[in-house]
Amino acid sequence: MEKLKNKCIRYISKKVFFLFEKVAKRYVTIILRPKYAVSVSPLLNFSNEENKTAILLQGPFFTVDNFTIETIKLYKKLFPTTQVIVSTWKEESPLLLQIAEKEGAIVVQSEKPKNRGPRNINMQIVSTYEGLKIAKKNDADYVIKSRTDQRFYSTEIFPFLSTLTKTFPYIGKFHKQKERIVLCSHETLKYRLYGATDQFQFGNIDDLLFYWGASLDERLPGVGNTDITVRDYAKSKLAETYLESNYLERIGRQLNWTIKDSWNAYAEHFIVVDKRTIDLYWPKYDHYREDRLTSYQASTTDYLTFKDWFLLYNNFPNSCPENILDLPFSSEIPEAHVR
Repeated sequence: MEKLKNKCIRYISKKVFFLFEKVAKRYVTIILRPKYAVSVSPLLNFSNEENKTAILLQGPFFTVDNFTIETIKLYKKLFPTTQVIVSTWKEESPLLLQIAEKEGAIVVQSEKPKNRGPRNINMQIVSTYEGLKIAKKNDADYVIKSRTDQRFYSTEIFPFLSTLTKTFPYIGKFHKQKERIVLCSHETLKYRLYGATDQFQFGNIDDLLFYWGASLDERLPGVGNTDITVRDYAKSKLAETYLESNYLERIGRQLNWTIKDSWNAYAEHFIVVDKRTIDLYWPKYDHYREDRLTSYQASTTDYLTFKDWFLLYNNFPNSCPENILDLPFSSEIPEAHVR
């Protein structure tokens, strides 16, 4: 039956995308991911991972296709010795909480903050920090911080990520940081100053607790807009930038609010892995497009990839395009600005 379904998919997609490529003058590729844990088989385990690990899913349950519950089942299947922690709200459905616990998850419930903050940042801080505290209490050494509405399919992810932090050890002068924090390229923007993604992170439990131990943003929801320059958007310290800039300042780093300094911070404190490496899936927005923000025209919202990070780590490039900061946020970059 599965072979027949795959054959039908190949036939239909070939016909549809052949026509699309002719009309749009674009190449099209697709990725098929299983919706349900029962359709995924663990691959050969060749790791010697000895650290105690945890996966933190933060946020409200995403119920389309039973997504969050199926994600819990998938992680318990792929990583049977890893804690799966769901940090959500006290108003969540008791039935969903019961099912999550039955599938092996540890459920943490918190009161929502009275002020959600710009871009719901306070909601993220509260639920993430409370989940990390449980991971620490349960003796986790390393944690993946993710979301209830996202899923990664990559196997052997813990030995891979922990090996990265050993291959590129943190050797900075700011002793409040123990090891590098690994970020996903998804929502880690190249030109958004100090804008590390807040969606997928991996790190030493103490580093993540410190990162997410930021004070709540006292500003009201609705503060900030994107109809400004890249520089002004960054200095408004919204969401991701609020978190990273707060973290860097609390460990003792002085910020210059330049592309050069932002890139240096990535090179010195973080590692960036590509979204495809961890096989991250987010069933929201324009989710039918696998890399919906990938463009072959330079943009102020381009992602920072592993390739980019590796070059920064090795002190490339020699000069930084600081003039990009004066362009409108979320706009194409003229060729003159990147030469």
